[in-house]
Amino acid sequence: MEGDRDTNMNETESRMHTLLEKLGLGYSVKWMPSEAVKEHGKILQTEKTILIFDMTEEEAWHTLIHEALELKIQPLLGYYRDLVNMLISFIEDHIYKEKEKFLEALPSDFLMIMKAVEEVKEK
Repeated sequence: MEGDRDTNMNETESRMHTLLEKLGLGYSVKWMPSEAVKEHGKILQTEKTILIFDMTEEEAWHTLIHEALELKIQPLLGYYRDLVNMLISFIEDHIYKEKEKFLEALPSDFLMIMKAVEEVKEK
C-alpha cells in the first residue's frame, strides 16, 4: 500500500514537471506532503524549485498552479517594486533637502525671534 502511494506521488510529480516544462518556467517541483508545514507551497528562487506540502494530489495541483502563476507574474511585479523604490528615493531626497534648508535657517530665525522678544519686552 505504501509502495502504491509512493508510485502515485512519483507519477504525479513527474506530470507536474511536465507542466512546468510546457510553461517554460525552468523550475523543478518536489511534492513533499507534510501536515507539519503550515504553507501549501514555497518557491525556492536560488534552487529554481517549487516545493509542494499538500497532503492530497488535488490540493498539490492547486498549489502548483498557484505557484506557477506567481512565477509568471513576478517580472511584472518587478516594475512596481522599481517604481515604488524610485518614489521612496525621491521623497527621501526631498525631505533631506527641506530639512537642510530648515537647519540652515534655524540659527538666524532663532536670533530674529529673540531680538523681537527683547524689543517687545522693552516697550
